[in-house]
Amino acid sequence: MKSTPELSFSIPARPIPEHIPPSDPPPDVITPNHEPTPEWPPRSAPPSKNPPLSDPEIPVPERLNNCTVVILPCIYS
Repeated sequence: MKSTPELSFSIPARPIPEHIPPSDPPPDVITPNHEPTPEWPPRSAPPSKNPPLSDPEIPVPERLNNCTVVILPCIYS
């Protein structure tokens, strides 16, 4: 029985800064004095003319991907 060779590849690592001053937090760190990000789209938005295409709990990128993969072949077929 032949053994399949392992795939090997290397991803160059980003340089890690040796010291980050505490006065400059990374942009993705949320400090208590920031306003909470409002939910988008707001749940109180009026319903659109079209029914929802998928479960509203699915994140938006998956919904968009789902529309692209499932809906467009139906339209153009």
